[in-house]
Amino acid sequence: LQIALQHPNWRSYFEKIKTQNRVGNPILKKFKYVGHTSPTSLRYLKVLTDLVKIFGNLDNFTIAEIGAGFGGQAHAITSNFNINKYLIFDLPEVNWLINRFLINFIDTNNYEFIDGRNDLKLDQNFDLVISNYAFSELNRETQEKYLHNVLLKSQRGYITWNELSFRSLNGFSKKELINIIPNSFMIPEEPLTYPNNEIIVWEPTL
Repeated sequence: LQIALQHPNWRSYFEKIKTQNRVGNPILKKFKYVGHTSPTSLRYLKVLTDLVKIFGNLDNFTIAEIGAGFGGQAHAITSNFNINKYLIFDLPEVNWLINRFLINFIDTNNYEFIDGRNDLKLDQNFDLVISNYAFSELNRETQEKYLHNVLLKSQRGYITWNELSFRSLNGFSKKELINIIPNSFMIPEEPLTYPNNEIIVWEPTL
């Protein structure tokens, strides 16, 4: 929370993010500075402030998200910025849930929900791709599909990486990904949610 609060616009961002607490009856806890909210919504605030600090204004971006949970991070971004298009890659049942969640708050006409099991050879480039603990939990074959058809087609990226796939599913190591993705580098995950987690970031060269 303290890290998110370092961003000057955190309060206005969070005023929109916390509206998601009205849906799904999440467990709310009391936090200093923000009052009662779900801990998950604070995580979305933290990621959003990271994105803005690293990449600047997200208005008019075309964004891809790999593994979007119930849609909370997508809501956090699109409720605060005027996104051109938002593509979500997940299983059909999950995409259905995400759409049901999002329509409580925003018009989803500029969203596209894609079954991540299908051929991902899309005629589409992205301004930003994000994935929090999802890309790094896929097997290597699926990672390769996303790598070539989504990650390498995006000017910018923010991938919260853990070791699950690397340790158990023959997935890419973070060193391999850094060598493959142009202009990419690692930043610490703060706060650290599990040992050896890091964030892979890339952006266009100046």
